[in-house]
Amino acid sequence: MHSQKPASRIIPDDALAVYEAQAESLVKETHARAYDAAVEQLEKIRALRHRTGQAAAFGQLVQTLRADYRRKRSFIQRLDSKGW
Repeated sequence: MHSQKPASRIIPDDALAVYEAQAESLVKETHARAYDAAVEQLEKIRALRHRTGQAAAFGQLVQTLRADYRRKRSFIQRLDSKGW
């Protein structure tokens, strides 16, 4: 027997997986519009994480993105401007 997620968590968790994949895909690009779109996705992720009581997971995501893409100064500046 395996445990299942409560029904109220399935949709937010599914959305988070999609949003996070989209954000990372956008960060991998090399132009400002993609970085802006990535930050928009991160705003959605942040709101959803806070709403579902997972605020710490958003902080971990941002830390990971900062570490993985530290050479993308323009992207990092966008994170800084949001206070993340």
